[in-house]
Amino acid sequence: MGRYNLYIGTYNGTAILELLYFNVPTVIFWENNEISKLSLPYFEQLNEAGIFHNNFEEAADFVNNNFSTIENWWNSEVTQKARQNFCNQYCREIKSPIKALSGII
Repeated sequence: MGRYNLYIGTYNGTAILELLYFNVPTVIFWENNEISKLSLPYFEQLNEAGIFHNNFEEAADFVNNNFSTIENWWNSEVTQKARQNFCNQYCREIKSPIKALSGII
């Protein structure tokens, strides 16, 4: 992946998983009602860390207030913990995918 200062996502898609997995500074926003009840705790943690926002105004305010220190925010313990928890649930690397799949089947 190339080097980015900040990615801003406007919909829930695969790019979000890839960017968070590759640890690219990311701010995302969309209406909270598009999130399943099972996913809500992870998105709440992303929201508390400043990664997820419920609307574009919140996201714009966050970016405007933090852009000059975006690396510090992104590398903070709170932000990285939220990112890692989300990734562990939705896009973690599996060392032995065939073994994992056979265990599921």
